[in-house]
Amino acid sequence: MVARVSRMRQELDEAFKRMDDWVRERVRLENEAIKGSVAHILTTEFAGENDFNLSGQQSFHHSTSSCISRNPKATGTGFARRKRRDTLKALEPQALAVEVFQPSDLVEPLDTSGDATQARWSAEMLRGLSTQLLERGGSSGSVSVQVFQEVLLGRVRTAYSFQGEAAPRTWLQRSEGVLATFCGALVSPDWGAVGVDITEMLLTLTFHSRALRWPTGEALIETRKFLESKASGLYAKQLKEYPDIPIGEDLFVRLPLWDDAVRNGLAGEPKAEQLDALKRCIFRIMSIFEVEGKPRPLPLPEARSEGATVTARRLFMYMSLAASPVDGLQRALRLRTPPLKAAVPAEGEDPTPKLQTKDLWSLVYSTNRPKGVGAAPRKFDEFCEQFRLPVCLEEELPEGQEPPAPAPVETVAFNEAELLRHPAILQALCSHGSLLCRKSAATALYPAKERGEASGSFSVLHSAAQVSEARGLASLIPKPPDPEEVDEEGQQEES
Repeated sequence: MVARVSRMRQELDEAFKRMDDWVRERVRLENEAIKGSVAHILTTEFAGENDFNLSGQQSFHHSTSSCISRNPKATGTGFARRKRRDTLKALEPQALAVEVFQPSDLVEPLDTSGDATQARWSAEMLRGLSTQLLERGGSSGSVSVQVFQEVLLGRVRTAYSFQGEAAPRTWLQRSEGVLATFCGALVSPDWGAVGVDITEMLLTLTFHSRALRWPTGEALIETRKFLESKASGLYAKQLKEYPDIPIGEDLFVRLPLWDDAVRNGLAGEPKAEQLDALKRCIFRIMSIFEVEGKPRPLPLPEARSEGATVTARRLFMYMSLAASPVDGLQRALRLRTPPLKAAVPAEGEDPTPKLQTKDLWSLVYSTNRPKGVGAAPRKFDEFCEQFRLPVCLEEELPEGQEPPAPAPVETVAFNEAELLRHPAILQALCSHGSLLCRKSAATALYPAKERGEASGSFSVLHSAAQVSEARGLASLIPKPPDPEEVDEEGQQEES
């Protein structure tokens, strides 16, 4: 039905466009005919024109002189008629060269409610969404929930009125209240998320309802190994700056973020939906805000992004988002930390590799996110204070002498198990853990059946008959026994 109404709208616009062309052409021809007739009257000489008017009736001068002249040729009636005929002929506009518009047969299309493409955000939709968010003040990489909701609601209304494919069809089947719930679920102030990260949101919509999923933890580890190997083509000087190493589009396409099974599963899709095309789309989304304050507009799918790069830090900041804060921090520690090599320890020193406290503080509080996405982090000095070990003095100090100032905590032992149990880390995860997790509101509120299922539909609308037949799930908790039966059993036991 939607395709049929869309086709009718296109044909109606075409008919109105042709009508406008016809009216404009008709006015032009009539103006030319009027100008031609005026020129004809001014340039053509007719015999007897002083004695006859345009209607062919004799003037008063001729009527008085006709009594004297008996010559029939002097009447001039033939000249007046010819002049009138030629003038009227000049006033006739040329015929319009029009072509009658024949609308096509509106054949009802096949029901494609189960087609996965109806729930996908295409590259054009994502490009339009990012452009509007940039125009609404998202040049820093983030917007408020209110702005994001207004932009998204406007695109849904545009698609609903058949003015363009601004949003997937399945998103039009849900109410505006569901859309407001979706936007509200993108932030969680109690868990540190106070704004909408445009890059994260565009990536979430890219993965939504596609066979391409977020990369697994194992694939991300393999990706880091690939970047640090000679196969990446990066110089040793560049690798020393990890994770701030530049990654171009061609190198990004080569990264093992997804295995061959995913590539083979997407082989039957259109070219724009295959793995390499989706990789390029993901790279371009992450490169929009690579340079702070200088966003790059999302290019067309067929255009090349010349000179665009993404650092490994930014790549793993988004690709390593997980389902829980602890899992997200584990991935961040494994992917976004500089190479840690255990130095030869001195006698009595701990051989465990050391991690800069500043780097750890940045990871747990996600300070590299765009400004306005996360809540204000805890002060760095307070964070370091919890890692300070108590000072044990071997000798008592003289009276009036203060103990020496504790040394600053610049590094901590990189022991993942101990770090995850540390009070400072647990406190950070409880206050800013949402910034380490990917959003699942789109999957929950705009569900789509998985590929390969024999049943199910992408439609989230239900008829009255389906609602009346709906039944709740049966409880697996056994019902409590009747109090009277319990009393009888108790009396039997006592007896």
